[in-house]
Amino acid sequence: MRIAILILLMAFPMIVFQNCSGFTALSGSSSAVDAVSGATTTVSTLSFSNSLINSAHRYEAGEMYGGWGPHLGHLLRSSENEMWFVDDSGNNVDVNAGLVYFHYVNGSWVSVVSQAFPGTVQQNTGSVMSGNMIYTYGVDTADERVIECYFDTSNATYSFHACNDVPFNTGASSNYIGATISKSGARVVWWTNTTGTFSYIYNFGGGWNGPITSNLPGYTDLSYVYARLHADNSNIDFLGAAAHAQGGASVGYDVLYASTTLGNAISNWQLITSNGTGSETWIDPSDGTHFITYSDTTSTAEYFYKPAGSTVLSGYSLPYTGLVSARIIETATTVNLVASLSDGTVKYKTLNLANISGAIGWSSLPDNNVSVPSGLGSITIFPESAMYQTNSPQALDFAINGEINQADVYFVQGK
Repeated sequence: MRIAILILLMAFPMIVFQNCSGFTALSGSSSAVDAVSGATTTVSTLSFSNSLINSAHRYEAGEMYGGWGPHLGHLLRSSENEMWFVDDSGNNVDVNAGLVYFHYVNGSWVSVVSQAFPGTVQQNTGSVMSGNMIYTYGVDTADERVIECYFDTSNATYSFHACNDVPFNTGASSNYIGATISKSGARVVWWTNTTGTFSYIYNFGGGWNGPITSNLPGYTDLSYVYARLHADNSNIDFLGAAAHAQGGASVGYDVLYASTTLGNAISNWQLITSNGTGSETWIDPSDGTHFITYSDTTSTAEYFYKPAGSTVLSGYSLPYTGLVSARIIETATTVNLVASLSDGTVKYKTLNLANISGAIGWSSLPDNNVSVPSGLGSITIFPESAMYQTNSPQALDFAINGEINQADVYFVQGK
């Protein structure tokens, strides 16, 4: 299992050209698109509270970082506005021991039920919430199947839950699962094969369709994928880390982006950042797409924006040194860039959601401090996000895991 601790980005206003590999690549100057979109209305800063969710979070010292898989959903809000956290368990990098479900009750987190997998799941799982139902997905690496677990949080005795195979073969050497859901409840689950393919299945509520498999010319796999469905479920955007061809002249990963009609294979991969990883995909109310990536070459975080209906991206470097994790988190009224730094601090920038009308000039917005427990070291952020639930996020809420005391996961709540 690859361990990913750094996950962010860098950016420049770009022009587009076609390279010989068939991927669309980006290049550009260093001048920044650095004006806040829309009117700049003052947003009140928040205070934050912290509470321990779980002290037995999955990790294995020296083998698997507790913050692995930041693209996966864990912190979820039900249609009744109750908060849930689905955590992976065990301390073996090769075997995921199962799921534990935590419920936020009167300011504390309570473990209410656990589930074991019917097969051998190695990596961490991704969860989404449709109404009051939690769906969790993992890859059974032994039987080459996707496992789907469900849990009805509205059941008074918490007894309506199970795990089953999804009837599709994922193929040899498949892993790096991911899942997203739209506001109307359409679900998409994906994985990659180290043979150079990327696949997804989708479900509008009447059953699974697919798999839809696409080639990754020049790359062995596409992992740590952040994906969003557009509001009408017609298209889906993918952003992930593509592994350089084994035995090639270089090692590491490139950040690829693609948007495709749901149900179609992907043929329009765009190279966003060479030698880097992705960190976020967010679609704004006007259907513009925003990305965050991290360049390993320059150790710089990058922000990109693509207008609705366009294939042209623009972007610029974000003003962070020692960036560890960054997510764009939408609330009922604001959009926020939340960033954790290598010194163990967490910052956020905020803007009224109604003022978004294009690229966001994050650099011109002030940083605000987030209160987090001390002594965690580098922190990974697991947000409440519309990427993972049908209910709209109401507040700036996220979970965190630090490189020190990796068994502990905390809930950070903005008020």
